[in-house]
Amino acid sequence: MRKTLFLSMLVFSCFAFGQKVKIKKDKVFVDDKEIYHIENNDFNFILSDIKNNEIVSVLGSTFQVPKTPPIYPNESPYWTRVIYTVRFLKSNKEAVTDLSDKDIIKNIYKSGIFDDNGNADESKIDLFINKYSNEDLKLKLLK
Repeated sequence: MRKTLFLSMLVFSCFAFGQKVKIKKDKVFVDDKEIYHIENNDFNFILSDIKNNEIVSVLGSTFQVPKTPPIYPNESPYWTRVIYTVRFLKSNKEAVTDLSDKDIIKNIYKSGIFDDNGNADESKIDLFINKYSNEDLKLKLLK
Protein backbone atom coordinates (compact mmCIF):
# COMPACT_ATOMS: atom_id res chain seq x y z
CA MET A 1 0.00 0.00 0.00
CA ARG A 2 2.80 2.42 0.89
CA LYS A 3 4.63 1.71 -2.35
CA THR A 4 1.49 2.31 -4.40
CA LEU A 5 0.78 5.57 -2.60
CA PHE A 6 4.39 6.72 -2.99
CA LEU A 7 4.46 5.91 -6.71
CA SER A 8 1.14 7.63 -7.36
CA MET A 9 2.32 10.77 -5.55
CA LEU A 10 5.60 10.71 -7.47
CA VAL A 11 3.82 10.44 -10.84
CA PHE A 12 1.33 13.15 -9.86
CA SER A 13 4.08 15.56 -8.85
CA CYS A 14 5.89 15.05 -12.17
CA PHE A 15 2.78 15.97 -14.14
CA ALA A 16 1.62 18.72 -11.80
CA PHE A 17 4.89 20.64 -11.76
CA GLY A 18 5.96 20.18 -15.37
CA GLN A 19 6.07 23.35 -17.46
CA LYS A 20 3.81 23.51 -20.48
CA VAL A 21 4.96 25.29 -23.64
CA LYS A 22 2.28 26.53 -26.04
CA ILE A 23 2.80 28.39 -29.30
CA LYS A 24 -0.12 30.55 -30.45
CA LYS A 25 -0.05 33.16 -33.22
CA ASP A 26 3.72 33.69 -33.19
CA LYS A 27 3.85 33.95 -29.39
CA VAL A 28 5.35 31.47 -26.95
CA PHE A 29 3.60 30.85 -23.64
CA VAL A 30 5.11 28.94 -20.73
CA ASP A 31 2.50 28.11 -18.10
CA ASP A 32 0.11 30.64 -19.73
CA LYS A 33 2.62 33.51 -19.45
CA GLU A 34 3.90 35.12 -22.67
CA ILE A 35 7.67 34.69 -22.73
CA TYR A 36 8.93 35.00 -26.31
CA HIS A 37 7.86 35.79 -29.85
CA ILE A 38 8.61 33.21 -32.51
CA GLU A 39 9.01 33.29 -36.29
CA ASN A 40 8.53 29.80 -37.73
CA ASN A 41 9.65 28.45 -41.08
CA ASP A 42 9.44 24.64 -41.33
CA PHE A 43 12.20 23.30 -39.06
CA ASN A 44 13.76 26.74 -38.49
CA PHE A 45 12.65 29.42 -36.06
CA ILE A 46 13.84 32.63 -34.44
CA LEU A 47 13.03 33.49 -30.83
CA SER A 48 12.64 37.14 -29.89
CA ASP A 49 12.05 38.71 -26.50
CA ILE A 50 8.83 40.57 -25.71
CA LYS A 51 10.27 43.74 -27.28
CA ASN A 52 10.93 41.85 -30.56
CA ASN A 53 14.73 41.81 -30.18
CA GLU A 54 16.00 38.61 -31.82
CA ILE A 55 17.87 36.54 -29.22
CA VAL A 56 18.07 32.93 -30.51
CA SER A 57 18.16 31.40 -33.97
CA VAL A 58 17.32 27.70 -34.32
CA LEU A 59 18.09 25.92 -37.58
CA GLY A 60 16.79 22.42 -38.21
CA SER A 61 18.51 19.90 -40.45
CA THR A 62 17.19 16.47 -41.33
CA PHE A 63 18.89 13.15 -41.86
CA GLN A 64 17.62 9.65 -42.46
CA VAL A 65 17.98 6.61 -40.25
CA PRO A 66 17.27 3.16 -41.73
CA LYS A 67 14.27 1.23 -40.43
CA THR A 68 14.98 -2.39 -39.67
CA PRO A 69 12.77 -3.86 -41.08
CA PRO A 70 10.19 -1.53 -42.72
CA ILE A 71 6.86 -1.80 -40.95
CA TYR A 72 4.51 -1.65 -43.96
CA PRO A 73 5.03 -2.72 -47.57
CA ASN A 74 5.86 0.05 -50.06
CA GLU A 75 6.91 2.50 -47.38
CA SER A 76 10.14 4.38 -47.09
CA PRO A 77 12.89 2.28 -45.50
CA TYR A 78 14.08 5.33 -43.52
CA TRP A 79 12.99 7.44 -40.55
CA THR A 80 13.56 11.18 -40.88
CA ARG A 81 15.18 12.75 -37.81
CA VAL A 82 15.72 16.44 -37.08
CA ILE A 83 18.83 17.95 -35.54
CA TYR A 84 18.66 21.55 -34.34
CA THR A 85 21.51 24.05 -34.21
CA VAL A 86 20.69 26.58 -31.48
CA ARG A 87 22.63 29.83 -31.98
CA PHE A 88 22.62 32.58 -29.34
CA LEU A 89 22.79 35.66 -31.54
CA LYS A 90 24.50 38.23 -29.29
CA SER A 91 27.27 35.89 -28.12
CA ASN A 92 27.51 33.88 -31.38
CA LYS A 93 27.69 30.60 -29.41
CA GLU A 94 25.85 27.51 -30.58
CA ALA A 95 24.65 24.11 -29.46
CA VAL A 96 23.64 21.10 -31.57
CA THR A 97 20.80 18.99 -30.16
CA ASP A 98 18.05 16.57 -31.10
CA LEU A 99 15.54 17.94 -28.58
CA SER A 100 12.14 18.94 -29.96
CA ASP A 101 11.44 22.59 -30.70
CA LYS A 102 9.23 22.96 -27.62
CA ASP A 103 11.84 21.28 -25.42
CA ILE A 104 14.48 23.69 -26.70
CA ILE A 105 12.29 26.67 -25.83
CA LYS A 106 11.39 25.22 -22.43
CA ASN A 107 15.03 24.53 -21.55
CA ILE A 108 16.14 28.01 -22.65
CA TYR A 109 13.46 29.48 -20.39
CA LYS A 110 14.21 27.09 -17.52
CA SER A 111 17.92 27.87 -17.70
CA GLY A 112 17.21 31.54 -17.04
CA ILE A 113 19.57 32.66 -19.79
CA PHE A 114 17.69 35.86 -20.63
CA ASP A 115 16.36 38.51 -18.26
CA ASP A 116 13.24 40.59 -18.92
CA ASN A 117 15.22 43.03 -21.09
CA GLY A 118 16.63 40.28 -23.34
CA ASN A 119 20.15 40.49 -21.89
CA ALA A 120 21.95 37.16 -21.79
CA ASP A 121 24.05 35.71 -18.97
CA GLU A 122 27.16 34.23 -20.63
CA SER A 123 27.77 31.68 -17.88
CA LYS A 124 24.21 30.35 -18.27
CA ILE A 125 24.68 30.10 -22.04
CA ASP A 126 27.84 28.06 -21.48
CA LEU A 127 25.99 25.85 -19.00
CA PHE A 128 23.13 25.35 -21.49
CA ILE A 129 25.60 24.38 -24.22
CA ASN A 130 27.45 21.95 -21.95
CA LYS A 131 24.19 20.42 -20.78
CA TYR A 132 22.27 20.01 -24.05
CA SER A 133 24.78 20.09 -26.92
CA ASN A 134 25.74 16.81 -28.58
CA GLU A 135 28.70 17.16 -30.93
CA ASP A 136 28.20 13.61 -32.26
CA LEU A 137 25.03 14.83 -33.95
CA LYS A 138 27.02 17.42 -35.88
CA LEU A 139 29.09 14.59 -37.35
CA LYS A 140 25.90 12.93 -38.65
CA LEU A 141 25.07 16.09 -40.57
CA LEU A 142 28.50 16.23 -42.16
CA LYS A 143 28.25 12.69 -43.60
